[in-house]
Amino acid sequence: MRNFRLDTFGSAAFLVYSSLWTATPARAQGGGEKTYKAKCAMCHGLDGSGATPAGKSTKARDLCSDEVKKETDVEWTAIATKGKNKMPSFEKS
Repeated sequence: MRNFRLDTFGSAAFLVYSSLWTATPARAQGGGEKTYKAKCAMCHGLDGSGATPAGKSTKARDLCSDEVKKETDVEWTAIATKGKNKMPSFEKS
């Protein structure tokens, strides 16, 4: 099983996904992890690899890949907000 590192990249991923919702004290602690599990893990997997049945069928990107790690926070925010390829937009969520 792959080790999904929660270092700089993992933290940035969770922050991007959690920034889609208005911050409240209840969401401030652990909100990113909860949001990732609720909205992203179905396709990207808990480890970020995209190796889930839904991820394989939609060709979800491996969030630990070098290609993804090179993306900026602006790019991450745009992808999470607007969607990309088969990934839906979360702009209105």
